[in-house]
Amino acid sequence: MRLYRSMQRLVGPLPYVWKLLLICFVGMHIPLITLCAWALTLTDAPIPVAALVVVLVATLAGTAFTLWALRRMLRPIANAASALEAYASNQQMPGLPTEYNDAAGRLMSSVQRTVMVLDQRIDEISRIAMTDGLTGVHNRRWMMDVGVPQVEKALQAGEMTSLLVIDLDEFKAINDFWGHSMGDQVLLAVADGIRSAIRDKDSVVRTGGDEFCVFLPDTDGTTVAQIGERVRMHAHEAVQAVPINRSVTISVGAATSTRGDASFTAIYRRADQHLYAVKQNGRNAVIGDKTVPS
Repeated sequence: MRLYRSMQRLVGPLPYVWKLLLICFVGMHIPLITLCAWALTLTDAPIPVAALVVVLVATLAGTAFTLWALRRMLRPIANAASALEAYASNQQMPGLPTEYNDAAGRLMSSVQRTVMVLDQRIDEISRIAMTDGLTGVHNRRWMMDVGVPQVEKALQAGEMTSLLVIDLDEFKAINDFWGHSMGDQVLLAVADGIRSAIRDKDSVVRTGGDEFCVFLPDTDGTTVAQIGERVRMHAHEAVQAVPINRSVTISVGAATSTRGDASFTAIYRRADQHLYAVKQNGRNAVIGDKTVPS
């Protein structure tokens, strides 16, 4: 590292490759410089000028070839550095070769493997960070970072999108009487029931406590009401397997985007209002934009 640090001070911000080429250039011309200096000291039998010209031309030709070859032999280092910079800036995966066994080859292979493992670890951490630890569905972080932007992007594109807002009926009584462990089993069963009732393109989120939200892209008001009813029935049936002597139901509010909706909040607020209407009208039902509370 001493020579490396010295070169930083001597030649400043010159690229690393050019610093190596400068060292090679100086090293290769020391014999020629020495020969010319020695020739100037000769008085009785000086070296013919033609000989000096031949030596000079041969040295320059050899220097040009050496610098050209050296620069290309250093390409693996530059490629490895570029691959790391590309991944750091925009998560672009590298395509470095991994079949070479010399030092440069091992460097490229190590960078390739390291970036791939790092990318997998980041994906895994991101997935864990956006997953509810109890039920395995998406959590509120996913909702804010992924779900909400997707809805607002659909609104900007004029695409229809719908939401379900779900709440367990009298869940506090379950926790108070049977304990939180049994309450967790109920939540797991409800989450499984919701997942079994929705489509592959839909996403379910546990927004907190006993509250869930389902994102339904490209879904109209009639379809969202049908899915909401299916969610209500599947969740109710799934909870039957939990060993408590009590019927567990859910209330569902549904809303579909309209031309007047400018944001996710507008749709979510309307679905939440419908959920409140369900609670006020006896629970265990689905109310949406096209549903009139009884």
